[in-house]
Amino acid sequence: MKVNNFKTDIKSIIIKEGFSIKQIAERLSGMTGENISQQNLNNKINREQLRYIDILMIADILGYEIEWIRKDEQNIPNYHLNKKTISKTVPQADIPLTNQIIEDDEPMLTAENLTDEPEPKTEYELLEEYLGVHKNLYTNDLVRIKSGTMKISTFFNGCCDHGSYSGFKKFMADT
Repeated sequence: MKVNNFKTDIKSIIIKEGFSIKQIAERLSGMTGENISQQNLNNKINREQLRYIDILMIADILGYEIEWIRKDEQNIPNYHLNKKTISKTVPQADIPLTNQIIEDDEPMLTAENLTDEPEPKTEYELLEEYLGVHKNLYTNDLVRIKSGTMKISTFFNGCCDHGSYSGFKKFMADT
């Protein structure tokens, strides 16, 4: 796993994109409705205590998006957990991956235990689907909804020109 210095990485990207910590703090305050000072944001970055939603919003301000990319199967650590021990087997280049036998009273999670039914979509995912191609017009509002600082009903009552709250509720019922 490649580990970078978070503090250096985020500050260098902010500078590279022509922003200051103060400007980012002001924009975050505008997006969240919270009073975020330059010093407060700088301290959170230095202590590496930013919430994931804060990182997503900073990336959005800077014109970036966070993407999770699946590793090759060979590079994924194989974690084995039970009540007594935690062990980690990391595949090596010339060593075949082996399974460790763990004795435990609880049943092991297997493909047979899993259902084929997909996880139900969250209200936020349904909102993105409902807005379709128009969701890019509401990036800041969607971040606020996802972070819990704005209700979906508020979004439709004050911000959205592409649909209605009642239309969205009907869409959710039909989906």
